[in-house]
Amino acid sequence: MEEREIHLRDYLRTIYKRRYTVYTFFIIVFAVVVIGTFSTTPVYKATTQVLIEKVEPSSLSMMYPYYFSYDPAFYETQYQLIKSASVAQKVVEMLDLGKTYGSYFPEEREAFSHLDEAAKGTKLASMVSGNISANPIKDSKIVSISYMSESPEFAALVANSVAKAYISEILDMKMSSTRYALEWMSKKAEEEKSKLEKSERALQEYMRVNDIVTLQDKIAITPEKLSEFNTQLIQAQTKRKELESLYQKIINNPVADAETIPAISSDPTIASLRSEVLNAEQSIEELGKKFGQKHPAMIRAREDLKTLKEKREQQIRRVIQSIKNEYELARAKEESLRAALSSSKNEALSLNEKFIQYGVLMREVETNRQLYDALIKRIKEESVTEEIQTVNVWVIEKAQIPRSPVKPRKSLNILLGIIVGLFGGVGLTFFFDYLDNTIKSPDDVETRLGLAVLGMVPLLPQKDGNIEELLLHDPRVRFSEHYKNLRTALLLSSASKPPQNMLVTSMGPEEGK
Repeated sequence: MEEREIHLRDYLRTIYKRRYTVYTFFIIVFAVVVIGTFSTTPVYKATTQVLIEKVEPSSLSMMYPYYFSYDPAFYETQYQLIKSASVAQKVVEMLDLGKTYGSYFPEEREAFSHLDEAAKGTKLASMVSGNISANPIKDSKIVSISYMSESPEFAALVANSVAKAYISEILDMKMSSTRYALEWMSKKAEEEKSKLEKSERALQEYMRVNDIVTLQDKIAITPEKLSEFNTQLIQAQTKRKELESLYQKIINNPVADAETIPAISSDPTIASLRSEVLNAEQSIEELGKKFGQKHPAMIRAREDLKTLKEKREQQIRRVIQSIKNEYELARAKEESLRAALSSSKNEALSLNEKFIQYGVLMREVETNRQLYDALIKRIKEESVTEEIQTVNVWVIEKAQIPRSPVKPRKSLNILLGIIVGLFGGVGLTFFFDYLDNTIKSPDDVETRLGLAVLGMVPLLPQKDGNIEELLLHDPRVRFSEHYKNLRTALLLSSASKPPQNMLVTSMGPEEGK
Protein backbone atom coordinates (compact mmCIF):
# COMPACT_ATOMS: atom_id res chain seq x y z
CA MET A 1 0.00 0.00 0.00
CA GLU A 2 1.48 3.31 -1.10
CA GLU A 3 1.62 6.14 1.39
CA ARG A 4 -0.67 8.95 0.38
CA GLU A 5 0.70 12.50 0.27
CA ILE A 6 -0.84 14.82 2.83
CA HIS A 7 -2.04 18.24 1.63
CA LEU A 8 -3.12 21.37 3.45
CA ARG A 9 -6.74 20.56 2.75
CA ASP A 10 -6.31 17.38 4.78
CA TYR A 11 -5.35 19.46 7.81
CA LEU A 12 -8.24 21.84 7.20
CA ARG A 13 -10.60 18.88 6.83
CA THR A 14 -9.36 17.47 10.15
CA ILE A 15 -9.84 20.83 11.88
CA TYR A 16 -13.30 21.22 10.41
CA LYS A 17 -14.23 17.67 11.37
CA ARG A 18 -13.29 18.37 15.00
CA ARG A 19 -14.23 22.02 15.06
CA TYR A 20 -16.30 21.60 18.19
CA THR A 21 -13.18 20.48 20.07
CA VAL A 22 -11.45 23.70 18.99
CA TYR A 23 -14.47 25.79 20.01
CA THR A 24 -14.72 24.09 23.40
CA PHE A 25 -11.00 24.39 24.26
CA PHE A 26 -10.85 28.00 23.05
CA ILE A 27 -13.86 29.05 25.09
CA ILE A 28 -12.57 27.34 28.26
CA VAL A 29 -9.05 28.84 27.99
CA PHE A 30 -10.30 32.28 27.06
CA ALA A 31 -12.83 32.27 29.89
CA VAL A 32 -10.22 31.17 32.44
CA VAL A 33 -7.80 33.88 31.27
CA VAL A 34 -10.43 36.60 31.33
CA ILE A 35 -11.75 35.58 34.73
CA GLY A 36 -8.21 35.29 36.16
CA THR A 37 -7.15 38.64 34.66
CA PHE A 38 -10.12 40.63 35.89
CA SER A 39 -10.22 38.95 39.30
CA THR A 40 -6.51 39.52 40.04
CA THR A 41 -5.70 42.46 42.29
CA PRO A 42 -3.75 45.10 40.31
CA VAL A 43 -0.07 45.46 41.24
CA TYR A 44 1.72 48.78 40.70
CA LYS A 45 5.42 49.28 40.14
CA ALA A 46 7.32 52.45 41.10
CA THR A 47 10.92 53.00 40.00
CA THR A 48 13.62 55.38 41.12
CA GLN A 49 16.94 55.73 39.33
CA VAL A 50 20.27 56.18 41.11
CA LEU A 51 23.79 56.73 39.83
CA ILE A 52 26.28 54.44 41.58
CA GLU A 53 29.96 55.20 41.18
CA LYS A 54 32.87 53.37 42.75
CA VAL A 55 35.44 55.56 44.50
CA GLU A 56 38.86 53.96 45.02
CA PRO A 57 40.31 54.48 48.52
CA SER A 58 42.91 57.21 48.72
CA SER A 59 45.70 57.91 51.19
CA LEU A 60 47.26 61.23 52.13
CA SER A 61 50.65 59.61 51.78
CA MET A 62 50.12 58.69 48.15
CA MET A 63 52.22 60.83 45.84
CA TYR A 64 50.39 60.06 42.61
CA PRO A 65 46.85 58.86 41.92
CA TYR A 66 46.38 55.57 40.15
CA TYR A 67 43.46 53.73 38.63
CA PHE A 68 42.14 50.31 39.46
CA SER A 69 40.90 47.74 36.96
CA TYR A 70 37.21 47.11 36.38
CA ASP A 71 35.62 45.08 39.12
CA PRO A 72 32.64 43.10 37.75
CA ALA A 73 31.59 41.97 41.21
CA PHE A 74 31.23 45.54 42.51
CA TYR A 75 27.85 46.35 40.95
CA GLU A 76 26.42 42.90 41.65
CA THR A 77 27.39 43.48 45.30
CA GLN A 78 25.50 46.79 45.25
CA TYR A 79 22.38 45.12 43.80
CA GLN A 80 22.41 42.53 46.56
CA LEU A 81 22.94 45.27 49.14
CA ILE A 82 19.93 47.20 47.81
CA LYS A 83 17.76 44.08 48.21
CA SER A 84 19.27 43.15 51.57
CA ALA A 85 17.34 42.77 54.81
CA SER A 86 19.32 45.58 56.47
CA VAL A 87 18.20 48.11 53.83
CA ALA A 88 14.61 46.84 54.11
CA GLN A 89 14.80 47.22 57.90
CA LYS A 90 15.95 50.82 57.46
CA VAL A 91 12.96 51.45 55.17
CA VAL A 92 10.60 50.06 57.82
CA GLU A 93 12.15 52.29 60.47
CA MET A 94 12.33 55.30 58.14
CA LEU A 95 8.60 55.08 57.26
CA ASP A 96 7.55 53.78 60.69
CA LEU A 97 5.62 51.04 58.90
CA GLY A 98 4.88 49.31 62.17
CA LYS A 99 2.31 52.06 62.75
CA THR A 100 1.54 53.37 59.26
CA TYR A 101 1.29 50.14 57.23
CA GLY A 102 -2.34 49.64 58.16
CA SER A 103 -3.28 53.01 56.68
CA TYR A 104 -2.15 51.80 53.23
CA PHE A 105 -3.65 48.31 53.52
CA PRO A 106 -6.59 48.34 55.95
CA GLU A 107 -7.56 44.78 55.01
CA GLU A 108 -4.20 43.48 56.31
CA ARG A 109 -4.35 45.32 59.61
CA GLU A 110 -5.69 42.29 61.45
CA ALA A 111 -2.82 40.12 60.17
CA PHE A 112 -0.31 42.27 62.12
CA SER A 113 -2.39 43.05 65.17
CA HIS A 114 -1.25 40.03 67.19
CA LEU A 115 2.47 40.65 66.60
CA ASP A 116 4.77 42.67 68.84
CA GLU A 117 6.85 45.54 67.45
CA ALA A 118 10.00 43.47 66.82
CA ALA A 119 8.17 40.64 65.06
CA LYS A 120 6.07 43.12 63.08
CA GLY A 121 9.19 44.99 61.96
CA THR A 122 10.91 41.75 60.91
CA LYS A 123 7.88 40.59 58.91
CA LEU A 124 7.47 43.97 57.23
CA ALA A 125 11.21 44.09 56.40
CA SER A 126 10.99 40.62 54.85
CA MET A 127 7.96 41.71 52.80
CA VAL A 128 9.66 44.89 51.63
CA SER A 129 12.88 43.05 50.76
CA GLY A 130 10.98 40.47 48.71
CA ASN A 131 9.37 43.11 46.49
CA ILE A 132 12.53 45.16 45.80
CA SER A 133 14.30 44.75 42.47
CA ALA A 134 17.51 46.37 41.23
CA ASN A 135 18.31 46.35 37.52
CA PRO A 136 21.21 48.09 35.76
CA ILE A 137 20.65 50.27 32.72
CA LYS A 138 22.83 48.97 29.91
CA ASP A 139 26.11 50.81 29.17
CA SER A 140 25.73 53.13 32.15
CA LYS A 141 26.31 53.39 35.89
CA ILE A 142 22.61 54.04 36.50
CA VAL A 143 20.56 51.47 38.41
CA SER A 144 16.77 51.27 38.51
CA ILE A 145 15.40 50.49 41.97
CA SER A 146 11.81 49.27 41.76
CA TYR A 147 9.15 48.26 44.23
CA MET A 148 5.85 46.54 43.46
CA SER A 149 2.74 46.90 45.61
CA GLU A 150 -1.03 46.82 45.37
CA SER A 151 -1.02 50.47 46.43
CA PRO A 152 0.55 52.89 43.91
CA GLU A 153 1.24 55.49 46.61
CA PHE A 154 2.94 52.92 48.82
CA ALA A 155 5.01 51.61 45.88
CA ALA A 156 6.36 55.11 45.11
CA LEU A 157 7.00 55.86 48.79
CA VAL A 158 8.94 52.65 49.39
CA ALA A 159 10.95 52.94 46.13
CA ASN A 160 12.20 56.39 47.12
CA SER A 161 12.82 55.24 50.69
CA VAL A 162 14.87 52.26 49.48
CA ALA A 163 17.24 54.64 47.67
CA LYS A 164 17.64 56.72 50.83
CA ALA A 165 18.08 53.63 52.99
CA TYR A 166 20.70 52.26 50.59
CA ILE A 167 22.69 55.51 50.82
CA SER A 168 22.34 55.45 54.61
CA GLU A 169 23.49 51.81 54.73
CA ILE A 170 26.63 52.65 52.73
CA LEU A 171 27.43 55.52 55.09
CA ASP A 172 26.86 53.32 58.14
CA MET A 173 29.12 50.61 56.71
CA LYS A 174 31.84 53.18 56.00
CA MET A 175 31.51 54.80 59.42
CA SER A 176 31.48 51.43 61.16
CA SER A 177 34.57 50.32 59.26
CA THR A 178 36.34 53.61 60.00
CA ARG A 179 35.43 53.51 63.68
CA TYR A 180 36.64 49.94 63.96
CA ALA A 181 39.89 50.83 62.20
CA LEU A 182 40.42 53.88 64.43
CA GLU A 183 39.70 51.88 67.58
CA TRP A 184 42.07 49.13 66.54
CA MET A 185 44.83 51.55 65.52
CA SER A 186 44.39 53.61 68.70
CA LYS A 187 44.70 50.49 70.82
CA LYS A 188 47.70 49.36 68.80
CA ALA A 189 49.26 52.81 69.08
CA GLU A 190 49.00 52.66 72.88
CA GLU A 191 50.73 49.27 72.83
CA GLU A 192 53.49 50.54 70.56
CA LYS A 193 53.89 53.66 72.68
CA SER A 194 54.37 51.48 75.76
CA LYS A 195 56.92 49.34 73.88
CA LEU A 196 58.75 52.47 72.69
CA GLU A 197 58.98 53.95 76.18
CA LYS A 198 60.12 50.61 77.62
CA SER A 199 62.82 50.20 74.94
CA GLU A 200 64.00 53.82 75.44
CA ARG A 201 64.32 53.27 79.20
CA ALA A 202 66.27 50.06 78.59
CA LEU A 203 68.60 51.91 76.20
CA GLN A 204 69.20 54.75 78.65
CA GLU A 205 69.90 52.35 81.51
CA TYR A 206 72.32 50.35 79.39
CA MET A 207 74.12 53.54 78.32
CA ARG A 208 74.38 54.67 81.94
CA VAL A 209 75.68 51.34 83.28
CA ASN A 210 78.20 50.82 80.49
CA ASP A 211 79.24 54.48 80.09
CA ILE A 212 78.20 54.44 76.43
CA VAL A 213 78.86 58.19 76.17
CA THR A 214 82.63 57.50 75.78
CA LEU A 215 82.16 54.08 74.21
CA GLN A 216 82.51 55.25 70.64
CA ASP A 217 85.70 57.20 71.45
CA LYS A 218 87.17 54.11 73.07
CA ILE A 219 86.25 51.99 70.09
CA ALA A 220 87.86 54.54 67.78
CA ILE A 221 91.26 54.55 69.59
CA THR A 222 91.37 50.83 70.40
CA PRO A 223 92.78 49.76 66.98
CA GLU A 224 95.60 52.36 67.24
CA LYS A 225 96.31 51.27 70.78
CA LEU A 226 96.47 47.60 69.78
CA SER A 227 98.78 48.44 66.88
CA GLU A 228 101.10 50.44 69.13
CA PHE A 229 101.24 47.69 71.77
CA ASN A 230 101.92 45.13 69.09
CA THR A 231 104.85 47.20 67.71
CA GLN A 232 106.33 47.76 71.17
CA LEU A 233 105.96 44.05 71.95
CA ILE A 234 107.86 43.10 68.80
CA GLN A 235 110.64 45.54 69.68
CA ALA A 236 110.76 44.26 73.29
CA GLN A 237 110.92 40.66 72.07
CA THR A 238 113.82 41.52 69.77
CA LYS A 239 115.75 43.30 72.51
CA ARG A 240 115.03 40.57 75.03
CA LYS A 241 116.28 37.91 72.63
CA GLU A 242 119.52 39.90 72.02
CA LEU A 243 120.14 40.37 75.75
CA GLU A 244 119.21 36.77 76.44
CA SER A 245 121.74 35.54 73.88
CA LEU A 246 124.44 37.83 75.33
CA TYR A 247 123.61 36.79 78.87
CA GLN A 248 123.80 33.09 77.95
CA LYS A 249 127.30 33.64 76.51
CA ILE A 250 128.44 35.41 79.65
CA ILE A 251 127.19 32.90 82.18
CA ASN A 252 128.53 30.00 80.10
CA ASN A 253 132.11 31.44 80.12
CA PRO A 254 134.46 32.10 83.10
CA VAL A 255 134.86 35.63 84.30
CA ALA A 256 138.47 35.66 83.05
CA ASP A 257 137.25 34.89 79.53
CA ALA A 258 134.32 37.32 79.71
CA GLU A 259 136.57 40.15 78.62
CA THR A 260 136.74 38.58 75.20
CA ILE A 261 133.01 39.26 74.69
CA PRO A 262 132.66 42.48 72.66
CA ALA A 263 129.81 43.86 74.84
CA ILE A 264 132.16 43.63 77.89
CA SER A 265 135.43 44.52 76.25
CA SER A 266 133.90 47.68 74.81
CA ASP A 267 133.15 49.01 78.26
CA PRO A 268 135.32 52.22 78.67
CA THR A 269 136.31 51.48 82.27
CA ILE A 270 137.40 47.94 81.42
CA ALA A 271 139.26 49.24 78.40
CA SER A 272 141.04 51.83 80.57
CA LEU A 273 141.90 49.21 83.21
CA ARG A 274 143.10 46.85 80.51
CA SER A 275 145.43 49.55 79.22
CA GLU A 276 146.72 50.21 82.76
CA VAL A 277 147.31 46.45 83.32
CA LEU A 278 149.32 46.31 80.09
CA ASN A 279 151.35 49.33 81.18
CA ALA A 280 151.90 47.78 84.63
CA GLU A 281 153.06 44.53 83.09
CA GLN A 282 155.46 46.40 80.84
CA SER A 283 156.76 48.35 83.82
CA ILE A 284 157.33 45.10 85.78
CA GLU A 285 159.16 43.60 82.86
CA GLU A 286 161.45 46.62 82.65
CA LEU A 287 162.04 46.64 86.39
CA GLY A 288 162.83 42.92 86.30
CA LYS A 289 165.66 43.68 84.01
CA LYS A 290 167.09 46.26 86.43
CA PHE A 291 166.18 44.83 89.79
CA GLY A 292 165.73 41.43 91.34
CA GLN A 293 162.39 39.89 92.16
CA LYS A 294 162.52 40.95 95.77
CA HIS A 295 163.39 44.48 95.10
CA PRO A 296 160.90 46.84 96.74
CA ALA A 297 160.18 48.47 93.37
CA MET A 298 159.34 45.05 91.94
CA ILE A 299 157.20 44.17 94.89
CA ARG A 300 155.33 47.46 94.64
CA ALA A 301 154.89 47.05 90.87
CA ARG A 302 153.46 43.55 91.29
CA GLU A 303 151.12 44.84 94.00
CA ASP A 304 149.93 47.59 91.67
CA LEU A 305 149.35 45.04 88.85
CA LYS A 306 147.36 42.82 91.17
CA THR A 307 145.30 45.74 92.28
CA LEU A 308 144.59 46.71 88.63
CA LYS A 309 143.55 43.17 87.74
CA GLU A 310 141.24 43.03 90.73
CA LYS A 311 139.68 46.29 89.65
CA ARG A 312 139.27 44.97 86.09
CA GLU A 313 137.64 41.79 87.37
CA GLN A 314 135.32 43.80 89.58
CA GLN A 315 134.45 46.01 86.63
CA ILE A 316 133.76 42.94 84.47
CA ARG A 317 131.47 41.59 87.13
CA ARG A 318 129.66 44.90 87.33
CA VAL A 319 129.20 44.92 83.54
CA ILE A 320 127.96 41.31 83.66
CA GLN A 321 125.50 42.26 86.41
CA SER A 322 124.46 45.27 84.39
CA ILE A 323 123.79 43.06 81.35
CA LYS A 324 121.85 40.62 83.53
CA ASN A 325 119.80 43.45 84.98
CA GLU A 326 119.12 44.82 81.52
CA TYR A 327 118.06 41.34 80.34
CA GLU A 328 115.71 40.98 83.31
CA LEU A 329 114.24 44.38 82.59
CA ALA A 330 113.76 43.52 78.92
CA ARG A 331 112.04 40.25 79.78
CA ALA A 332 109.84 42.00 82.32
CA LYS A 333 108.98 44.69 79.80
CA GLU A 334 108.08 42.03 77.23
CA GLU A 335 105.78 40.29 79.69
CA SER A 336 104.25 43.62 80.61
CA LEU A 337 103.63 44.55 76.97
CA ARG A 338 102.24 41.06 76.30
CA ALA A 339 99.84 41.43 79.22
CA ALA A 340 98.89 44.93 78.11
CA LEU A 341 98.22 43.69 74.55
CA SER A 342 96.09 40.81 75.86
CA SER A 343 94.22 43.21 78.12
CA SER A 344 93.64 45.58 75.22
CA LYS A 345 92.33 42.73 73.08
CA ASN A 346 89.95 41.66 75.84
CA GLU A 347 88.90 45.26 76.29
CA ALA A 348 88.26 45.56 72.52
CA LEU A 349 86.16 42.39 72.55
CA SER A 350 84.21 43.67 75.54
CA LEU A 351 83.69 47.04 73.83
CA ASN A 352 82.48 45.31 70.68
CA GLU A 353 80.02 43.19 72.66
CA LYS A 354 78.75 46.27 74.44
CA PHE A 355 78.47 48.16 71.17
CA ILE A 356 76.61 45.27 69.52
CA GLN A 357 74.12 45.16 72.39
CA TYR A 358 73.88 48.94 72.21
CA GLY A 359 73.09 48.66 68.49
CA VAL A 360 70.42 46.03 69.20
CA LEU A 361 68.75 48.27 71.76
CA MET A 362 69.07 51.27 69.46
CA ARG A 363 67.47 49.41 66.52
CA GLU A 364 64.65 48.23 68.77
CA VAL A 365 64.02 51.82 69.81
CA GLU A 366 64.07 53.01 66.17
CA THR A 367 61.77 50.20 65.06
CA ASN A 368 59.28 50.90 67.83
CA ARG A 369 59.44 54.62 67.07
CA GLN A 370 58.79 54.04 63.36
CA LEU A 371 55.82 51.77 64.10
CA TYR A 372 54.39 54.25 66.56
CA ASP A 373 54.88 57.19 64.19
CA ALA A 374 53.30 55.24 61.32
CA LEU A 375 50.25 54.40 63.44
CA ILE A 376 49.86 57.98 64.63
CA LYS A 377 50.11 59.19 61.02
CA ARG A 378 47.54 56.62 59.87
CA ILE A 379 45.16 57.57 62.69
CA LYS A 380 45.35 61.20 61.61
CA GLU A 381 44.75 60.24 57.99
CA GLU A 382 41.72 58.14 58.94
CA SER A 383 40.39 60.99 61.06
CA VAL A 384 40.73 63.40 58.14
CA THR A 385 39.30 61.00 55.52
CA GLU A 386 36.59 59.58 57.80
CA GLU A 387 33.79 61.15 55.78
CA ILE A 388 35.07 59.90 52.41
CA GLN A 389 32.83 57.17 50.99
CA THR A 390 34.00 54.20 48.99
CA VAL A 391 30.77 54.41 46.96
CA ASN A 392 29.12 57.59 45.69
CA VAL A 393 25.37 57.43 45.10
CA TRP A 394 23.13 60.11 43.60
CA VAL A 395 19.37 59.90 43.13
CA ILE A 396 18.87 61.20 39.59
CA GLU A 397 15.16 60.44 39.24
CA LYS A 398 12.64 59.96 42.03
CA ALA A 399 9.86 57.43 41.77
CA GLN A 400 6.46 58.84 40.77
CA ILE A 401 3.10 57.38 41.72
CA PRO A 402 2.32 54.87 38.92
CA ARG A 403 -0.95 55.48 37.06
CA SER A 404 -1.40 52.02 35.60
CA PRO A 405 -0.66 48.61 37.08
CA VAL A 406 2.05 46.32 35.76
CA LYS A 407 0.05 43.26 36.77
CA PRO A 408 -2.23 42.02 35.37
CA ARG A 409 -1.59 43.21 31.81
CA LYS A 410 -5.14 42.82 30.56
CA SER A 411 -4.59 43.37 26.84
CA LEU A 412 -1.59 41.06 26.75
CA ASN A 413 -3.35 38.41 28.83
CA ILE A 414 -6.44 38.48 26.59
CA LEU A 415 -4.25 38.28 23.48
CA LEU A 416 -2.34 35.38 24.98
CA GLY A 417 -5.63 33.73 25.93
CA ILE A 418 -6.84 33.99 22.35
CA ILE A 419 -3.56 32.65 20.96
CA VAL A 420 -3.25 29.83 23.51
CA GLY A 421 -6.93 28.90 23.20
CA LEU A 422 -6.86 28.86 19.40
CA PHE A 423 -3.59 27.06 18.89
CA GLY A 424 -4.21 24.77 21.85
CA GLY A 425 -7.56 23.75 20.42
CA VAL A 426 -6.02 23.08 17.03
CA GLY A 427 -3.22 21.10 18.64
CA LEU A 428 -5.74 19.12 20.70
CA THR A 429 -7.68 18.42 17.51
CA PHE A 430 -4.67 16.92 15.79
CA PHE A 431 -3.82 14.97 18.93
CA PHE A 432 -7.31 13.44 19.12
CA ASP A 433 -7.21 12.71 15.41
CA TYR A 434 -3.87 10.96 15.89
CA LEU A 435 -5.32 8.75 18.64
CA ASP A 436 -8.53 8.00 16.65
CA ASN A 437 -8.03 4.86 14.53
CA THR A 438 -11.75 4.32 13.58
CA ILE A 439 -13.12 4.56 10.00
CA LYS A 440 -15.66 7.28 9.43
CA SER A 441 -15.51 8.01 5.69
CA PRO A 442 -14.73 6.36 2.34
CA ASP A 443 -11.42 8.12 2.34
CA ASP A 444 -10.58 6.46 5.67
CA VAL A 445 -11.27 3.05 4.08
CA GLU A 446 -9.06 3.71 1.11
CA THR A 447 -6.34 5.29 3.29
CA ARG A 448 -6.25 2.77 6.13
CA LEU A 449 -7.25 -0.49 4.32
CA GLY A 450 -6.10 0.19 0.78
CA LEU A 451 -9.45 -1.04 -0.67
CA ALA A 452 -11.69 0.60 -3.20
CA VAL A 453 -15.06 1.89 -1.95
CA LEU A 454 -18.02 0.69 -4.04
CA GLY A 455 -20.53 3.02 -2.50
CA MET A 456 -22.05 4.48 0.60
CA VAL A 457 -25.59 4.24 1.93
CA PRO A 458 -26.73 6.86 4.40
CA LEU A 459 -28.32 5.90 7.69
CA LEU A 460 -32.08 5.95 7.53
CA PRO A 461 -33.62 7.87 10.42
CA GLN A 462 -35.84 5.73 12.63
CA LYS A 463 -38.84 7.98 12.02
CA ASP A 464 -38.79 7.33 8.25
CA GLY A 465 -39.72 3.64 8.66
CA ASN A 466 -38.43 0.54 6.82
CA ILE A 467 -35.91 1.07 4.04
CA GLU A 468 -37.35 -1.71 1.82
CA GLU A 469 -40.85 -0.29 1.97
CA LEU A 470 -39.53 3.19 1.37
CA LEU A 471 -37.66 2.12 -1.77
CA LEU A 472 -40.62 0.06 -3.13
CA HIS A 473 -43.25 2.69 -2.59
CA ASP A 474 -41.15 5.69 -3.59
CA PRO A 475 -38.26 4.69 -5.88
CA ARG A 476 -37.42 8.33 -6.54
CA VAL A 477 -36.39 9.02 -2.98
CA ARG A 478 -32.72 10.05 -2.56
CA PHE A 479 -31.92 6.84 -0.69
CA SER A 480 -32.71 4.92 -3.88
CA GLU A 481 -29.89 6.63 -5.72
CA HIS A 482 -27.33 5.34 -3.21
CA TYR A 483 -28.52 1.76 -3.69
CA LYS A 484 -28.51 2.13 -7.45
CA ASN A 485 -24.95 3.44 -7.34
CA LEU A 486 -23.94 0.50 -5.12
CA ARG A 487 -25.57 -1.98 -7.59
CA THR A 488 -23.76 -0.39 -10.53
CA ALA A 489 -20.42 -0.49 -8.72
CA LEU A 490 -20.88 -4.17 -7.94
CA LEU A 491 -21.73 -5.05 -11.53
CA LEU A 492 -18.71 -3.16 -12.82
CA SER A 493 -16.28 -4.42 -10.18
CA SER A 494 -15.21 -7.24 -12.46
CA ALA A 495 -13.89 -6.51 -15.94
CA SER A 496 -15.06 -9.71 -17.79
CA LYS A 497 -18.46 -10.38 -16.23
CA PRO A 498 -20.49 -9.42 -13.22
CA PRO A 499 -19.56 -11.22 -10.01
CA GLN A 500 -21.58 -14.37 -9.35
CA ASN A 501 -21.14 -14.57 -5.56
CA MET A 502 -20.96 -11.82 -2.91
CA LEU A 503 -20.26 -11.85 0.80
CA VAL A 504 -21.80 -9.17 2.97
CA THR A 505 -20.33 -8.77 6.43
CA SER A 506 -19.66 -6.15 9.13
CA MET A 507 -17.92 -5.63 12.42
CA GLY A 508 -21.05 -5.80 14.54
CA PRO A 509 -24.76 -6.48 14.56
CA GLU A 510 -27.46 -4.11 13.25
CA GLU A 511 -25.11 -2.37 10.86
CA GLY A 512 -27.33 -2.79 7.74
CA LYS A 513 -26.09 -6.03 6.22
